[in-house]
Amino acid sequence: MEFLSFLDQYSFLFSLAYTIGAAIIGFLASKIIPALRKHKIKKCLSLGKHECKIVLPDYSGKLHNQKDVLALCPIGDIKAASNVIDLIHATGLYSHQQSIIYEGNYSDSFEHYNIFCIGGSLANHYTYDLFQQFFPNFKICASEEKIQTNPNKIPANHFVVCEQEGFCWGNADNEKFLVNKGERYAIIVKLSNNDFKMENHGTVHILFGNGIEGTIAISKYLLNDYQDLYKKVKGKSHYFLAFKIKRDTGIIMPNSFVDLTEKMFCTD
Repeated sequence: MEFLSFLDQYSFLFSLAYTIGAAIIGFLASKIIPALRKHKIKKCLSLGKHECKIVLPDYSGKLHNQKDVLALCPIGDIKAASNVIDLIHATGLYSHQQSIIYEGNYSDSFEHYNIFCIGGSLANHYTYDLFQQFFPNFKICASEEKIQTNPNKIPANHFVVCEQEGFCWGNADNEKFLVNKGERYAIIVKLSNNDFKMENHGTVHILFGNGIEGTIAISKYLLNDYQDLYKKVKGKSHYFLAFKIKRDTGIIMPNSFVDLTEKMFCTD
């Protein structure tokens, strides 16, 4: 009885203490959990710089009833860039949310940023230059019809005529990554400061695929499944990863992950 009387006498204090404690825990959780998520994304993607830039492909063309030639960007690449912007905002880093019209050779100013490059070597001049530098044996496998659709006038020796779509890094059968009809592939490449041989160079991620489905799918994967990506590549300073996706759903197919890092970054 004395114990019940004690509880009854001090119930208000217990209730007040509980309310205050819950409020403190809630406040800390609202601050700590987002901070931990920011830290985790930066760690998983090696985002060491405070600012990010997104390099979008551009095509020269005319809009309807317009005389001037303008730099145009495909809607699929814009959607992929939107996913990357969401990722950048989740880290608390600052993003330059304008497309960067790539001109000339590699810009030294890029070294000061985390770079997200949207589009492969066929669409994006910056990607093409990076591939020439780091993956000189990389070639796109495609039909003659698709090869003729070459808006950025990539040299013909960058292609291999093939019934299946994909890419290769040599002439042997085990030096090809091909997909069947109705499938698409999605690629994510990471280049670190070690690759550029510059200690303070920012990390570069390249996101692309064959068709807009691939590019959008890999950007969604980076946004939503960066922890899964980190598990796959933990301990690697750079990587070259391929995924197959279903064309009708745009979703990465289970167990389709292929790690091409050692083959693509081979220094032999």
